[in-house]
Amino acid sequence: MACNDEGGAQVLKTCDLCEKDTDIRYKCMDCNKFLCERCKGIHKNVPTLSLHDICDLKSELLCRVNTKVRMDNIPCNYHKKFQCMFCKDCEVLVCSECISNSHQKHCLESLEKTCEEKLSKLERYKAKIEKDVTCLQKSYGDFAIAKTEWENSLDDIRSKINDKEGELKEAVTKYAAKMRDDVTEKKRDGIEDMLLKQKRCENVEHILNCKLEILNSMQSSAGGEIFEFEQKVLNYQMPCVSESIILRKNIKYLERSTSEETISTLFGSMILLGVPYTMNITIDRSLNTNFSNIENLVVSEGETAWVSTFENNKASVQKMHLTDVFGTVKQLDLHAFDVAFSANNDLIISIESTSEIVRVSLNCEFQSILDLSPFLVKAVHVAKNGDFYIGVRESGDPFEITESSCRKVLVYKSSDGKQTSLTSNVSYEYDQSKQRLFTSPCRITTLSDGDLIIVGDWITHIEGRLVALNRNGDLEWTYNGNSKVNSDTSKFRPYDIVSSPEGYIVVADKNNHALHLLNGAGELIACKLVDEIGITLPKALCFDFWGYLWIGCSTFPEDKSGANIYAVKLGI
Repeated sequence: MACNDEGGAQVLKTCDLCEKDTDIRYKCMDCNKFLCERCKGIHKNVPTLSLHDICDLKSELLCRVNTKVRMDNIPCNYHKKFQCMFCKDCEVLVCSECISNSHQKHCLESLEKTCEEKLSKLERYKAKIEKDVTCLQKSYGDFAIAKTEWENSLDDIRSKINDKEGELKEAVTKYAAKMRDDVTEKKRDGIEDMLLKQKRCENVEHILNCKLEILNSMQSSAGGEIFEFEQKVLNYQMPCVSESIILRKNIKYLERSTSEETISTLFGSMILLGVPYTMNITIDRSLNTNFSNIENLVVSEGETAWVSTFENNKASVQKMHLTDVFGTVKQLDLHAFDVAFSANNDLIISIESTSEIVRVSLNCEFQSILDLSPFLVKAVHVAKNGDFYIGVRESGDPFEITESSCRKVLVYKSSDGKQTSLTSNVSYEYDQSKQRLFTSPCRITTLSDGDLIIVGDWITHIEGRLVALNRNGDLEWTYNGNSKVNSDTSKFRPYDIVSSPEGYIVVADKNNHALHLLNGAGELIACKLVDEIGITLPKALCFDFWGYLWIGCSTFPEDKSGANIYAVKLGI
Protein backbone atom coordinates (compact mmCIF):
# COMPACT_ATOMS: atom_id res chain seq x y z
CA MET A 1 0.00 0.00 0.00
CA ALA A 2 1.39 3.39 -0.96
CA CYS A 3 0.45 7.03 -0.80
CA ASN A 4 1.67 10.29 -2.36
CA ASP A 5 3.83 12.85 -0.54
CA GLU A 6 3.61 16.54 -1.36
CA GLY A 7 6.08 16.18 -4.22
CA GLY A 8 3.99 13.49 -5.88
CA ALA A 9 6.40 10.60 -5.09
CA GLN A 10 4.98 7.33 -3.82
CA VAL A 11 5.83 6.24 -0.26
CA LEU A 12 4.77 3.14 1.64
CA LYS A 13 1.97 3.57 4.17
CA THR A 14 2.83 2.63 7.75
CA CYS A 15 0.65 1.01 10.40
CA ASP A 16 -1.80 3.51 11.94
CA LEU A 17 -0.86 2.32 15.50
CA CYS A 18 2.91 1.80 15.59
CA GLU A 19 3.52 4.11 12.63
CA LYS A 20 6.63 2.03 11.76
CA ASP A 21 5.72 -1.25 10.13
CA THR A 22 4.82 -0.94 6.42
CA ASP A 23 3.56 -4.52 6.13
CA ILE A 24 -0.12 -3.57 6.35
CA ARG A 25 -2.33 -6.68 6.43
CA TYR A 26 -5.52 -5.71 8.25
CA LYS A 27 -8.11 -2.98 8.64
CA CYS A 28 -10.38 -2.28 11.61
CA MET A 29 -13.75 -1.50 10.06
CA ASP A 30 -14.97 0.25 13.23
CA CYS A 31 -11.90 2.45 13.78
CA ASN A 32 -11.15 2.77 10.08
CA LYS A 33 -7.45 2.12 10.82
CA PHE A 34 -4.92 0.00 8.93
CA LEU A 35 -2.89 -2.43 11.08
CA CYS A 36 0.24 -4.55 10.85
CA GLU A 37 0.35 -8.14 12.19
CA ARG A 38 1.74 -7.14 15.62
CA CYS A 39 -0.68 -4.25 16.20
CA LYS A 40 -3.64 -6.40 15.20
CA GLY A 41 -2.98 -8.55 18.27
CA ILE A 42 -2.54 -5.50 20.49
CA HIS A 43 -5.80 -4.02 19.15
CA LYS A 44 -7.81 -7.17 19.88
CA ASN A 45 -6.40 -7.46 23.43
CA VAL A 46 -7.78 -4.04 24.41
CA PRO A 47 -11.11 -4.86 26.18
CA THR A 48 -13.02 -1.89 24.78
CA LEU A 49 -11.90 -2.76 21.25
CA SER A 50 -12.25 -6.52 21.41
CA LEU A 51 -15.57 -6.58 19.54
CA HIS A 52 -14.34 -4.49 16.64
CA ASP A 53 -14.50 -6.05 13.20
CA ILE A 54 -10.98 -6.56 11.79
CA CYS A 55 -10.74 -7.47 8.12
CA ASP A 56 -7.94 -9.23 6.28
CA LEU A 57 -7.05 -6.97 3.37
CA LYS A 58 -6.31 -10.00 1.19
CA SER A 59 -9.70 -11.51 1.84
CA GLU A 60 -12.09 -11.68 -1.11
CA LEU A 61 -14.87 -10.73 1.28
CA LEU A 62 -13.51 -7.25 1.88
CA CYS A 63 -16.09 -5.61 -0.40
CA ARG A 64 -18.87 -7.25 1.55
CA VAL A 65 -17.36 -6.32 4.86
CA ASN A 66 -17.00 -2.73 3.66
CA THR A 67 -20.76 -2.54 3.30
CA LYS A 68 -21.51 -3.96 6.72
CA VAL A 69 -23.88 -1.68 8.61
CA ARG A 70 -24.21 -1.31 12.35
CA MET A 71 -27.69 -2.31 13.48
CA ASP A 72 -27.55 -1.31 17.13
CA ASN A 73 -27.80 2.44 16.45
CA ILE A 74 -30.93 2.55 14.25
CA PRO A 75 -34.00 3.81 16.16
CA CYS A 76 -37.65 3.20 15.30
CA ASN A 77 -39.69 6.05 13.83
CA TYR A 78 -41.96 6.66 16.84
CA HIS A 79 -40.27 5.73 20.15
CA LYS A 80 -36.66 6.30 19.11
CA LYS A 81 -35.70 2.96 20.65
CA PHE A 82 -32.89 0.82 19.33
CA GLN A 83 -32.65 -2.95 18.62
CA CYS A 84 -35.41 -2.66 16.02
CA MET A 85 -36.97 -4.93 13.43
CA PHE A 86 -38.47 -4.13 10.02
CA CYS A 87 -42.23 -4.44 9.44
CA LYS A 88 -42.63 -5.58 5.82
CA ASP A 89 -46.35 -4.85 5.79
CA CYS A 90 -45.94 -1.18 6.74
CA GLU A 91 -42.33 -0.79 5.52
CA VAL A 92 -41.20 0.92 8.74
CA LEU A 93 -38.72 0.22 11.55
CA VAL A 94 -40.42 -1.00 14.71
CA CYS A 95 -39.25 -1.54 18.29
CA SER A 96 -40.77 -3.93 20.81
CA GLU A 97 -43.27 -1.30 21.92
CA CYS A 98 -44.33 -0.66 18.30
CA ILE A 99 -44.84 -4.39 17.78
CA SER A 100 -47.01 -4.80 20.86
CA ASN A 101 -49.08 -1.71 20.00
CA SER A 102 -49.91 -2.14 16.31
CA HIS A 103 -47.69 -4.67 14.52
CA GLN A 104 -48.42 -7.95 16.33
CA LYS A 105 -49.65 -9.93 13.34
CA HIS A 106 -47.50 -8.20 10.76
CA CYS A 107 -44.65 -9.80 8.84
CA LEU A 108 -41.43 -8.86 10.72
CA GLU A 109 -37.88 -9.29 9.56
CA SER A 110 -34.48 -8.75 11.16
CA LEU A 111 -32.62 -5.58 10.27
CA GLU A 112 -29.65 -7.63 9.10
CA LYS A 113 -31.72 -9.46 6.52
CA THR A 114 -33.62 -6.32 5.52
CA CYS A 115 -30.41 -4.34 5.09
CA GLU A 116 -28.83 -7.19 3.19
CA GLU A 117 -31.78 -7.22 0.78
CA LYS A 118 -31.74 -3.44 0.42
CA LEU A 119 -27.97 -3.38 -0.12
CA SER A 120 -28.36 -6.09 -2.72
CA LYS A 121 -31.06 -4.04 -4.41
CA LEU A 122 -28.90 -0.92 -4.30
CA GLU A 123 -26.03 -2.88 -5.84
CA ARG A 124 -28.37 -3.89 -8.64
CA TYR A 125 -29.43 -0.29 -9.08
CA LYS A 126 -25.80 0.76 -9.09
CA ALA A 127 -25.02 -1.77 -11.82
CA LYS A 128 -28.02 -0.56 -13.81
CA ILE A 129 -27.03 3.07 -13.37
CA GLU A 130 -23.48 2.29 -14.46
CA LYS A 131 -24.91 0.52 -17.49
CA ASP A 132 -27.16 3.49 -18.21
CA VAL A 133 -24.22 5.86 -17.85
CA THR A 134 -22.30 3.76 -20.38
CA CYS A 135 -25.30 3.90 -22.72
CA LEU A 136 -25.56 7.66 -22.24
CA GLN A 137 -21.87 8.10 -22.97
CA LYS A 138 -22.40 6.15 -26.19
CA SER A 139 -25.40 8.35 -26.90
CA TYR A 140 -23.21 11.44 -26.49
CA GLY A 141 -20.99 10.03 -29.22
CA ASP A 142 -24.02 9.30 -31.36
CA PHE A 143 -25.29 12.83 -30.70
CA ALA A 144 -21.95 14.28 -31.82
CA ILE A 145 -22.07 12.24 -35.04
CA ALA A 146 -25.71 13.15 -35.63
CA LYS A 147 -24.95 16.83 -34.96
CA THR A 148 -22.08 16.78 -37.46
CA GLU A 149 -24.20 15.01 -40.07
CA TRP A 150 -27.07 17.45 -39.47
CA GLU A 151 -24.80 20.48 -39.80
CA ASN A 152 -23.10 19.03 -42.91
CA SER A 153 -26.46 18.29 -44.54
CA LEU A 154 -27.65 21.86 -43.92
CA ASP A 155 -24.36 23.29 -45.16
CA ASP A 156 -24.76 21.16 -48.29
CA ILE A 157 -28.31 22.46 -48.76
CA ARG A 158 -27.09 26.04 -48.29
CA SER A 159 -24.44 25.45 -50.97
CA LYS A 160 -27.03 24.02 -53.34
CA ILE A 161 -29.31 27.00 -52.65
CA ASN A 162 -26.48 29.36 -53.55
CA ASP A 163 -25.75 27.38 -56.73
CA LYS A 164 -29.44 27.36 -57.69
CA GLU A 165 -29.68 31.09 -57.01
CA GLY A 166 -26.74 31.74 -59.34
CA GLU A 167 -28.16 29.37 -61.94
CA LEU A 168 -31.56 31.03 -61.83
CA LYS A 169 -30.03 34.52 -61.92
CA GLU A 170 -28.04 33.58 -65.04
CA ALA A 171 -31.10 31.94 -66.63
CA VAL A 172 -33.30 34.96 -65.79
CA THR A 173 -30.69 37.36 -67.21
CA LYS A 174 -30.44 35.34 -70.45
CA TYR A 175 -34.20 35.04 -70.76
CA ALA A 176 -34.70 38.77 -70.11
CA ALA A 177 -32.09 39.58 -72.78
CA LYS A 178 -33.87 37.26 -75.23
CA MET A 179 -37.21 38.92 -74.49
CA ARG A 180 -35.65 42.37 -74.98
CA ASP A 181 -34.22 41.24 -78.37
CA ASP A 182 -37.68 39.95 -79.30
CA VAL A 183 -39.18 43.31 -78.37
CA THR A 184 -36.59 45.15 -80.49
CA GLU A 185 -37.22 42.85 -83.47
CA LYS A 186 -40.97 43.16 -83.19
CA LYS A 187 -40.64 46.93 -82.92
CA ARG A 188 -38.50 47.08 -86.12
CA ASP A 189 -40.79 44.77 -88.08
CA GLY A 190 -43.85 46.68 -86.92
CA ILE A 191 -42.42 50.03 -87.96
CA GLU A 192 -41.44 48.75 -91.43
CA ASP A 193 -44.92 47.35 -91.96
CA MET A 194 -46.48 50.60 -90.87
CA LEU A 195 -44.24 52.66 -93.23
CA LEU A 196 -45.23 50.45 -96.17
CA LYS A 197 -48.89 50.86 -95.40
CA GLN A 198 -48.36 54.60 -94.98
CA LYS A 199 -46.88 54.72 -98.53
CA ARG A 200 -49.87 52.86 -99.88
CA CYS A 201 -52.16 55.34 -98.18
CA GLU A 202 -50.30 58.23 -99.76
CA ASN A 203 -50.75 56.71 -103.26
CA VAL A 204 -54.45 56.20 -102.69
CA GLU A 205 -54.76 59.76 -101.45
CA HIS A 206 -53.06 61.05 -104.67
CA ILE A 207 -55.48 59.19 -106.92
CA LEU A 208 -58.46 60.39 -104.98
CA ASN A 209 -57.26 63.98 -105.06
CA CYS A 210 -56.89 63.79 -108.88
CA LYS A 211 -60.45 62.60 -109.21
CA LEU A 212 -61.63 65.36 -106.93
CA GLU A 213 -59.75 67.91 -109.04
CA ILE A 214 -61.50 66.72 -112.24
CA LEU A 215 -64.86 66.72 -110.56
CA ASN A 216 -64.34 70.17 -109.08
CA SER A 217 -63.59 71.65 -112.58
CA MET A 218 -66.82 70.34 -114.03
CA GLN A 219 -69.49 72.96 -114.82
CA SER A 220 -72.86 71.61 -113.95
CA SER A 221 -74.58 73.94 -116.47
CA ALA A 222 -72.78 72.53 -119.48
CA GLY A 223 -74.63 69.35 -120.36
CA GLY A 224 -71.94 68.22 -122.79
CA GLU A 225 -69.22 68.32 -120.08
CA ILE A 226 -71.13 65.95 -117.88
CA PHE A 227 -70.68 63.12 -120.32
CA GLU A 228 -67.02 64.07 -120.94
CA PHE A 229 -66.11 64.32 -117.24
CA GLU A 230 -67.89 61.07 -116.43
CA GLN A 231 -65.71 59.31 -118.99
CA LYS A 232 -62.52 60.90 -117.52
CA VAL A 233 -63.35 59.94 -113.97
CA LEU A 234 -64.31 56.42 -114.89
CA ASN A 235 -61.06 55.95 -116.84
CA TYR A 236 -59.17 56.29 -113.49
CA GLN A 237 -59.13 52.96 -111.64
CA MET A 238 -60.96 53.51 -108.37
CA PRO A 239 -58.71 52.37 -105.50
CA CYS A 240 -60.15 50.22 -102.74
CA VAL A 241 -60.26 52.29 -99.60
CA SER A 242 -60.84 50.46 -96.30
CA GLU A 243 -61.26 51.89 -92.86
CA SER A 244 -58.84 49.21 -91.57
CA ILE A 245 -55.89 50.07 -93.74
CA ILE A 246 -53.72 49.77 -90.55
CA LEU A 247 -54.17 46.42 -88.85
CA ARG A 248 -55.10 46.99 -85.24
CA LYS A 249 -52.64 44.56 -83.60
CA ASN A 250 -51.08 45.05 -80.17
CA ILE A 251 -48.58 43.22 -77.91
CA LYS A 252 -49.16 42.57 -74.22
CA TYR A 253 -46.69 41.35 -71.60
CA LEU A 254 -48.26 38.49 -69.63
CA GLU A 255 -46.53 38.84 -66.30
CA ARG A 256 -46.08 35.69 -64.20
CA SER A 257 -46.60 35.72 -60.43
CA THR A 258 -43.50 35.80 -58.27
CA SER A 259 -45.24 34.10 -55.36
CA GLU A 260 -43.38 31.70 -53.07
CA GLU A 261 -45.16 28.78 -54.73
CA THR A 262 -44.00 29.85 -58.20
CA ILE A 263 -40.45 30.42 -57.01
CA SER A 264 -40.52 27.08 -55.18
CA THR A 265 -41.50 25.34 -58.43
CA LEU A 266 -38.39 26.72 -60.11
CA PHE A 267 -36.08 26.88 -57.16
CA GLY A 268 -36.94 23.69 -55.26
CA SER A 269 -37.74 23.29 -51.56
CA MET A 270 -36.58 21.45 -48.44
CA ILE A 271 -38.34 18.34 -47.14
CA LEU A 272 -37.72 17.11 -43.61
CA LEU A 273 -37.37 13.38 -44.01
CA GLY A 274 -38.83 11.12 -41.35
CA VAL A 275 -36.09 9.68 -39.15
CA PRO A 276 -36.46 5.87 -38.92
CA TYR A 277 -36.69 5.70 -35.14
CA THR A 278 -36.75 2.33 -33.47
CA MET A 279 -37.76 1.52 -29.92
CA ASN A 280 -35.34 -0.78 -28.15
CA ILE A 281 -36.83 -2.63 -25.19
CA THR A 282 -34.62 -4.46 -22.71
CA ILE A 283 -36.33 -6.75 -20.19
CA ASP A 284 -34.77 -6.21 -16.78
CA ARG A 285 -37.10 -8.37 -14.72
CA SER A 286 -39.96 -10.79 -15.30
CA LEU A 287 -42.34 -11.83 -12.52
CA ASN A 288 -45.03 -14.48 -12.86
CA THR A 289 -48.32 -14.04 -10.98
CA ASN A 290 -51.26 -16.25 -10.09
CA PHE A 291 -53.61 -13.92 -11.98
CA SER A 292 -54.90 -14.38 -15.49
CA ASN A 293 -55.31 -10.65 -16.05
CA ILE A 294 -53.52 -7.52 -14.78
CA GLU A 295 -56.06 -4.70 -15.09
CA ASN A 296 -54.03 -1.88 -13.48
CA LEU A 297 -50.52 -1.48 -12.10
CA VAL A 298 -48.72 1.27 -10.15
CA VAL A 299 -45.26 0.90 -8.61
CA SER A 300 -43.89 2.80 -5.59
CA GLU A 301 -40.29 3.81 -4.90
CA GLY A 302 -39.87 0.95 -2.43
CA GLU A 303 -40.42 -1.67 -5.14
CA THR A 304 -43.89 -2.54 -4.02
CA ALA A 305 -46.80 -2.48 -6.44
CA TRP A 306 -50.55 -2.14 -6.33
CA VAL A 307 -52.13 -4.54 -8.81
CA SER A 308 -55.84 -4.71 -9.63
CA THR A 309 -57.38 -7.86 -11.10
CA PHE A 310 -60.77 -9.20 -12.07
CA GLU A 311 -61.27 -12.89 -12.77
CA ASN A 312 -63.92 -15.51 -12.10
CA ASN A 313 -66.29 -12.66 -11.14
CA LYS A 314 -64.00 -11.74 -8.24
CA ALA A 315 -62.13 -8.44 -8.07
CA SER A 316 -59.27 -7.36 -5.82
CA VAL A 317 -56.56 -4.76 -5.39
CA GLN A 318 -53.36 -6.26 -4.01
CA LYS A 319 -50.20 -4.77 -2.59
CA MET A 320 -47.26 -6.88 -3.74
CA HIS A 321 -43.49 -7.11 -3.36
CA LEU A 322 -41.60 -6.86 -6.65
CA THR A 323 -38.31 -8.14 -5.22
CA ASP A 324 -37.02 -11.70 -5.16
CA VAL A 325 -39.53 -12.31 -2.36
CA PHE A 326 -42.43 -11.86 -4.80
CA GLY A 327 -45.88 -12.11 -3.28
CA THR A 328 -48.96 -10.41 -1.88
CA VAL A 329 -48.61 -8.24 1.22
CA LYS A 330 -52.16 -6.95 1.46
CA GLN A 331 -55.41 -7.60 -0.41
CA LEU A 332 -58.38 -5.26 -0.69
CA ASP A 333 -61.71 -6.55 -1.96
CA LEU A 334 -62.32 -3.65 -4.32
CA HIS A 335 -63.17 -3.67 -8.02
CA ALA A 336 -60.92 -0.98 -9.49
CA PHE A 337 -61.57 0.46 -12.93
CA ASP A 338 -58.49 2.70 -12.82
CA VAL A 339 -55.77 3.50 -10.27
CA ALA A 340 -53.20 6.25 -9.70
CA PHE A 341 -50.76 7.51 -7.07
CA SER A 342 -51.44 10.86 -5.42
CA ALA A 343 -48.80 13.48 -4.67
CA ASN A 344 -48.27 12.03 -1.16
CA ASN A 345 -48.10 8.40 -2.42
CA ASP A 346 -51.64 7.41 -1.45
CA LEU A 347 -53.42 5.08 -3.86
CA ILE A 348 -56.39 6.63 -5.69
CA ILE A 349 -58.98 4.20 -7.09
CA SER A 350 -62.05 4.72 -9.26
CA ILE A 351 -64.49 1.98 -8.30
CA GLU A 352 -66.00 0.04 -11.20
CA SER A 353 -69.69 0.78 -12.01
CA THR A 354 -69.99 3.37 -9.22
CA SER A 355 -69.70 7.12 -8.71
CA GLU A 356 -67.06 6.72 -6.01
CA ILE A 357 -63.35 7.45 -5.83
CA VAL A 358 -61.46 6.19 -2.79
CA ARG A 359 -58.02 6.82 -1.32
CA VAL A 360 -55.90 4.04 0.23
CA SER A 361 -53.14 5.14 2.63
CA LEU A 362 -49.74 3.51 3.12
CA ASN A 363 -51.10 1.41 6.01
CA CYS A 364 -53.92 0.18 3.72
CA GLU A 365 -56.72 2.19 5.31
CA PHE A 366 -59.14 3.56 2.72
CA GLN A 367 -61.79 6.26 2.62
CA SER A 368 -64.12 7.75 0.02
CA ILE A 369 -62.92 11.16 -1.19
CA LEU A 370 -65.32 11.91 -4.07
CA ASP A 371 -68.86 10.93 -5.02
CA LEU A 372 -69.67 12.07 -8.56
CA SER A 373 -73.30 10.94 -8.68
CA PRO A 374 -75.15 10.57 -10.98
CA PHE A 375 -72.09 9.89 -13.17
CA LEU A 376 -70.07 6.68 -13.31
CA VAL A 377 -66.36 7.25 -12.75
CA LYS A 378 -63.95 5.81 -15.31
CA ALA A 379 -60.41 7.17 -15.74
CA VAL A 380 -58.51 8.66 -12.79
CA HIS A 381 -55.15 10.41 -13.11
CA VAL A 382 -53.16 12.61 -10.72
CA ALA A 383 -50.80 15.07 -12.40
CA LYS A 384 -47.43 16.04 -10.92
CA ASN A 385 -48.91 19.29 -9.59
CA GLY A 386 -51.56 17.30 -7.66
CA ASP A 387 -54.54 18.03 -9.92
CA PHE A 388 -57.04 15.19 -10.37
CA TYR A 389 -58.29 14.33 -13.89
CA ILE A 390 -61.39 12.13 -13.87
CA GLY A 391 -63.27 10.65 -16.83
CA VAL A 392 -67.01 10.20 -16.28
CA ARG A 393 -70.09 9.13 -18.22
CA GLU A 394 -73.79 8.61 -17.55
CA SER A 395 -75.06 5.14 -16.68
CA GLY A 396 -76.17 2.82 -19.46
CA ASP A 397 -74.52 1.54 -22.62
CA PRO A 398 -70.91 2.83 -22.58
CA PHE A 399 -70.69 3.21 -26.37
CA GLU A 400 -74.17 4.37 -27.37
CA ILE A 401 -74.39 8.13 -27.68
CA THR A 402 -77.72 9.97 -27.35
CA GLU A 403 -78.65 13.64 -27.03
CA SER A 404 -78.78 13.28 -23.24
CA SER A 405 -75.38 11.51 -23.01
CA CYS A 406 -72.67 13.11 -20.89
CA ARG A 407 -69.10 11.99 -21.57
CA LYS A 408 -66.49 14.34 -20.16
CA VAL A 409 -63.26 14.87 -18.20
CA LEU A 410 -63.42 16.76 -14.89
CA VAL A 411 -60.45 18.52 -13.31
CA TYR A 412 -60.26 18.73 -9.52
CA LYS A 413 -57.75 20.93 -7.75
CA SER A 414 -56.52 20.46 -4.21
CA SER A 415 -56.69 23.52 -1.97
CA ASP A 416 -54.19 22.15 0.56
CA GLY A 417 -51.93 20.00 -1.64
CA LYS A 418 -52.93 16.83 0.24
CA GLN A 419 -56.16 16.04 -1.60
CA THR A 420 -58.21 16.47 1.58
CA SER A 421 -60.26 19.19 -0.07
CA LEU A 422 -60.96 18.93 -3.79
CA THR A 423 -62.80 21.48 -5.91
CA SER A 424 -63.66 21.42 -9.61
CA ASN A 425 -64.48 24.26 -11.95
CA VAL A 426 -63.10 22.82 -15.20
CA SER A 427 -64.60 20.18 -17.47
CA TYR A 428 -64.02 19.10 -21.06
CA GLU A 429 -66.87 17.65 -23.13
CA TYR A 430 -67.20 19.48 -26.48
CA ASP A 431 -64.77 21.05 -28.95
CA GLN A 432 -65.14 24.58 -30.35
CA SER A 433 -67.55 23.28 -33.02
CA LYS A 434 -69.79 21.82 -30.29
CA GLN A 435 -68.82 18.29 -31.33
CA ARG A 436 -68.38 15.62 -28.64
CA LEU A 437 -64.78 14.97 -27.72
CA PHE A 438 -65.22 11.50 -26.21
CA THR A 439 -67.23 8.32 -26.37
CA SER A 440 -65.94 6.83 -23.13
CA PRO A 441 -62.91 8.54 -21.46
CA CYS A 442 -61.31 5.51 -19.80
CA ARG A 443 -57.62 6.42 -19.44
CA ILE A 444 -55.87 9.78 -18.92
CA THR A 445 -52.33 11.09 -18.69
CA THR A 446 -50.87 14.61 -18.85
CA LEU A 447 -47.73 16.39 -20.02
CA SER A 448 -46.23 19.59 -18.60
CA ASP A 449 -48.52 19.74 -15.55
CA GLY A 450 -51.69 19.65 -17.59
CA ASP A 451 -50.69 21.84 -20.54
CA LEU A 452 -51.51 18.78 -22.66
CA ILE A 453 -54.19 16.29 -21.60
CA ILE A 454 -54.19 12.92 -23.40
CA VAL A 455 -57.35 10.85 -23.06
CA GLY A 456 -57.71 7.20 -23.99
CA ASP A 457 -61.16 7.19 -25.57
CA TRP A 458 -62.75 3.74 -25.89
CA ILE A 459 -65.12 3.80 -28.87
CA THR A 460 -66.27 0.17 -28.85
CA HIS A 461 -65.39 -3.01 -26.96
CA ILE A 462 -62.41 -3.53 -29.29
CA GLU A 463 -61.58 -0.09 -30.70
CA GLY A 464 -60.40 3.27 -29.39
CA ARG A 465 -58.23 6.30 -29.99
CA LEU A 466 -56.22 9.02 -28.24
CA VAL A 467 -57.67 12.52 -27.92
CA ALA A 468 -55.29 15.34 -26.92
CA LEU A 469 -56.50 18.68 -25.53
CA ASN A 470 -54.75 21.81 -24.36
CA ARG A 471 -55.51 23.44 -21.03
CA ASN A 472 -58.28 25.51 -22.66
CA GLY A 473 -60.02 22.36 -23.87
CA ASP A 474 -59.12 22.94 -27.53
CA LEU A 475 -58.59 19.75 -29.55
CA GLU A 476 -54.89 19.48 -30.43
CA TRP A 477 -54.79 16.10 -32.20
CA THR A 478 -56.18 12.57 -32.32
CA TYR A 479 -54.34 9.29 -32.83
CA ASN A 480 -56.04 6.18 -34.23
CA GLY A 481 -53.12 3.78 -34.13
CA ASN A 482 -50.51 2.61 -36.59
CA SER A 483 -51.92 1.37 -39.91
CA LYS A 484 -48.98 -1.01 -40.24
CA VAL A 485 -50.15 -3.06 -37.25
CA ASN A 486 -53.88 -2.28 -37.08
CA SER A 487 -56.34 -4.48 -38.93
CA ASP A 488 -60.07 -5.12 -39.05
CA THR A 489 -59.61 -8.07 -36.70
CA SER A 490 -57.06 -6.37 -34.39
CA LYS A 491 -58.10 -2.76 -33.97
CA PHE A 492 -56.19 -0.15 -32.00
CA ARG A 493 -57.45 0.38 -28.46
CA PRO A 494 -55.41 2.23 -25.81
CA TYR A 495 -55.80 -0.05 -22.79
CA ASP A 496 -53.38 2.16 -20.85
CA ILE A 497 -51.39 5.35 -21.48
CA VAL A 498 -48.54 6.87 -19.45
CA SER A 499 -46.11 9.75 -19.91
CA SER A 500 -42.42 8.92 -19.72
CA PRO A 501 -39.84 10.95 -17.74
CA GLU A 502 -38.58 12.28 -21.11
CA GLY A 503 -42.03 13.59 -22.07
CA TYR A 504 -43.10 10.87 -24.50
CA ILE A 505 -46.49 9.14 -24.47
CA VAL A 506 -46.45 5.35 -24.18
CA VAL A 507 -49.55 3.39 -25.16
CA ALA A 508 -50.37 -0.25 -24.42
CA ASP A 509 -51.98 -1.82 -27.50
CA LYS A 510 -53.06 -5.22 -26.15
CA ASN A 511 -54.90 -6.27 -29.29
CA ASN A 512 -51.73 -6.05 -31.38
CA HIS A 513 -49.15 -7.00 -28.68
CA ALA A 514 -47.58 -3.59 -29.24
CA LEU A 515 -46.33 -0.45 -27.53
CA HIS A 516 -46.76 2.90 -29.30
CA LEU A 517 -44.46 5.83 -28.55
CA LEU A 518 -45.69 9.34 -29.44
CA ASN A 519 -44.37 12.84 -28.90
CA GLY A 520 -46.39 15.75 -27.55
CA ALA A 521 -47.46 16.72 -31.08
CA GLY A 522 -49.17 13.35 -31.55
CA GLU A 523 -46.53 12.10 -34.00
CA LEU A 524 -45.70 8.40 -33.86
CA ILE A 525 -42.05 8.05 -32.88
CA ALA A 526 -41.97 4.26 -32.81
CA CYS A 527 -44.23 1.23 -32.64
CA LYS A 528 -42.80 -1.97 -31.16
CA LEU A 529 -44.35 -5.42 -31.45
CA VAL A 530 -43.37 -6.67 -28.01
CA ASP A 531 -44.41 -10.27 -28.67
CA GLU A 532 -41.13 -10.44 -30.59
CA ILE A 533 -39.35 -10.31 -27.23
CA GLY A 534 -41.80 -12.57 -25.42
CA ILE A 535 -44.25 -9.98 -24.01
CA THR A 536 -47.83 -10.72 -25.03
CA LEU A 537 -51.10 -8.90 -24.37
CA PRO A 538 -49.62 -5.78 -22.67
CA LYS A 539 -52.42 -4.06 -20.78
CA ALA A 540 -51.27 -2.02 -17.73
CA LEU A 541 -48.38 0.46 -17.73
CA CYS A 542 -46.50 2.62 -15.22
CA PHE A 543 -43.08 4.21 -14.79
CA ASP A 544 -41.24 3.85 -11.49
CA PHE A 545 -38.93 6.29 -9.72
CA TRP A 546 -35.89 4.88 -11.55
CA GLY A 547 -37.35 5.31 -15.02
CA TYR A 548 -38.23 1.67 -15.64
CA LEU A 549 -41.46 0.91 -17.47
CA TRP A 550 -43.54 -1.77 -15.75
CA ILE A 551 -45.90 -3.75 -17.95
CA GLY A 552 -48.77 -5.83 -16.61
CA CYS A 553 -50.13 -8.37 -19.07
CA SER A 554 -53.13 -10.56 -19.70
CA THR A 555 -53.14 -14.22 -20.73
CA PHE A 556 -54.78 -16.19 -23.48
CA PRO A 557 -57.83 -18.24 -22.38
CA GLU A 558 -55.97 -21.53 -22.78
CA ASP A 559 -52.92 -20.28 -20.85
CA LYS A 560 -53.00 -21.45 -17.21
CA SER A 561 -49.49 -20.31 -16.25
CA GLY A 562 -50.56 -16.88 -15.00
CA ALA A 563 -49.99 -13.34 -16.24
CA ASN A 564 -46.53 -11.80 -16.17
CA ILE A 565 -45.30 -8.44 -14.93
CA TYR A 566 -42.21 -7.03 -16.66
CA ALA A 567 -39.79 -4.24 -15.81
CA VAL A 568 -38.24 -2.94 -19.03
CA LYS A 569 -35.94 -0.16 -20.14
CA LEU A 570 -36.93 1.86 -23.20
CA GLY A 571 -34.36 3.16 -25.63
CA ILE A 572 -34.87 5.18 -28.81
